[in-house]
Amino acid sequence: LRQNKQGEYTFDSQFSNFFASIDETSTFSLQDHLILPRHYLIKRSVFGKTKTEALDFDWTSKLATFTRSKSRKDTKTHPTNPGLLDPALYQLKMQADLFNHSNEPYILSYDFLKRKKKNRYTFEILREEAFNFKQKQYKALVLHRKESDDKKTTIWIIPALDYQIGKIQHLEGSKSYEMELLDYQSDKKSLEAFYTQQKRQYSK
Repeated sequence: LRQNKQGEYTFDSQFSNFFASIDETSTFSLQDHLILPRHYLIKRSVFGKTKTEALDFDWTSKLATFTRSKSRKDTKTHPTNPGLLDPALYQLKMQADLFNHSNEPYILSYDFLKRKKKNRYTFEILREEAFNFKQKQYKALVLHRKESDDKKTTIWIIPALDYQIGKIQHLEGSKSYEMELLDYQSDKKSLEAFYTQQKRQYSK
């Protein structure tokens, strides 16, 4: 997480496995502690083929525009509202909420744009368990998102690493995939300062 002289933030994240890699960059600002996305870019590489998608938020016109590289027909404009995030920022907001929570089980819910539609993801904190990263064991929070009987996502969050996502596991019928954290660098003071600015969003 970086902040420039104009007060805007940039949040970068990268995930990879044997078959694919994902690079995300999100630029945003804060207004009365509320996150306002500005620009979101994601690059997906699967078996050597790369695709790029972007979201541009215009808070004056209250519109966000989705574009996909080499496919103008996929361009779509969405209405926006305060609190609406992009796919990277809902994860950052979730990390901030977990940093601020008071250790009681609760539900986390986020609205964000992804590709051509608006989504709402709701997570439940299930338990704590050990998580190995770079030959060291950490305590991890295990979060669960159930979409249907045969479709669910589990996320491991590492509090000692600034509540960074350590692993994502997605199951859909007989198919599954995992993305794991390979490396992590951060400015701990900047992240904690950002986290403490955020208002918690949860319902017991």
